[in-house]
Amino acid sequence: MLSLLVVAALSITTAALAQLVASNEHAFGRDRQARLAFNTAEAGLNYGISYLAQTTDPSGVQSTGTTVGSSGSPISYGTATPQGTGTGGWWATKTSSTQWQVWATGTSPTGDVFRELSVQVVSKTQPGTIVPASLAWGYGLFIANPGAGCFTPQGTANLTISVYVNGCMKLSGSAGIAEPVGSTGPSIKVYAATTISIQGNSASIGANGTPVLSVTAPGGCTGATGVICSNTPPSKVWAQLPNGYVGASQNLTKPALYPNTVYAMADWKSGPLCTGSGYPVFDNDTVRNLSAASPNLFPGTSYNCTIYATSAHTGTPVGTLTWNATTSRLTATGTLFFDSNLDMNNGAVSYTAGTLATFYFDGTVTVNGNSALCGPPATPSGSSCAGKWDATQGAIVIAAINAGNASPAWKVNGTAEYDIAAYVVGDYSNNGSANVTGPVITDTASVAGNGSSSDVTSPPPSAPGGSYTNPGATDWGVIPGTWQQLKAS
Repeated sequence: MLSLLVVAALSITTAALAQLVASNEHAFGRDRQARLAFNTAEAGLNYGISYLAQTTDPSGVQSTGTTVGSSGSPISYGTATPQGTGTGGWWATKTSSTQWQVWATGTSPTGDVFRELSVQVVSKTQPGTIVPASLAWGYGLFIANPGAGCFTPQGTANLTISVYVNGCMKLSGSAGIAEPVGSTGPSIKVYAATTISIQGNSASIGANGTPVLSVTAPGGCTGATGVICSNTPPSKVWAQLPNGYVGASQNLTKPALYPNTVYAMADWKSGPLCTGSGYPVFDNDTVRNLSAASPNLFPGTSYNCTIYATSAHTGTPVGTLTWNATTSRLTATGTLFFDSNLDMNNGAVSYTAGTLATFYFDGTVTVNGNSALCGPPATPSGSSCAGKWDATQGAIVIAAINAGNASPAWKVNGTAEYDIAAYVVGDYSNNGSANVTGPVITDTASVAGNGSSSDVTSPPPSAPGGSYTNPGATDWGVIPGTWQQLKAS
């Protein structure tokens, strides 16, 4: 009997121990699932903060109230995390100009345990650094490499633009450089890296009573009949004192152009997404080889083109180009590359305020006939523009890459006015009565006749040597005391 009692007691004890072990295993198993769910939610918070800092709001410019995902549609970040295996999602809302609230959930691998966490973060955005545009854009005509000879303007009219020559300058005949009509004060700068000389009594720089702002030649300035430049009639060179005539070298260089880099910015054959009709062809293959025909930027029909980096047409556009044939107005932004020459004979057109773009042509540029391209607020009037172009309201730069090394690379014929800035690889030739009223940056130049200038000291960032802003730095951090667990099941 005693033995039966002992056996019974042992059986009861064994059953109790088995039940206790099973209970502990269940508890330990749930604890493990809870840890995995918690770790997954924590990973979601970290992922969300990183995404906000690097992608959504790296510069702190998103407005208050901006949301990323939602509690009903959280952003999934995968089924595997460094802490374990589980599923989860996150979402966030910007609650002030420098703060975000981030939520994240985690579900255990078995699906039995759920955790939801939240935290507030602060984004401290440091402003970027503005890199100023090349000072070369501050001259109406910048000649980077005049060669063995001097820059010698031709014709009988005055150039009413600031001129920089990386070499010598020689004025003869009746050519000269003077303040534009209506000038309210000295504004024209004349600079030659070596010497300036006036040959004959008909040529001049400035005028008695209306001097230019400055005349500088580190190698010396010689006025008419061989006299030293001074504000006297025999000199024929008048500059506002004390800004003349021999000074230190400025050592300005032509802004660099990287055509392969510009071409690599987009698929110029399939990247453009255009609507309407008559829109231009940017490239007809995927090689920078001058294979496309000169585009008609101003057809009789309207079009709208947005250029993306790839044929998928996603992401931030590289540039935009819109033509309204009814109002004869062009609008453009960013970078536009044409694997072609450009032959312009467009009649009287204009471009809109807010336009800020650079048109790169892989070949040469030729301006023909009686035409006008007027910048805001000027308006077309025959082959000229009524009113003066204000480059702060909008500006177009046209760059002639001259891949075929033609001469000239930019040629102006006929009677025309173009309110643009020009960048030329090679020779710029303007021997007619047409004007490019913005600054011209070129290697060599042959210029006759008159000209006027609206210097674009801050050209589009897409232009060679244009101004741009380095991205600001953003320091993200968790606000102490804001971490909380919202739900657990």
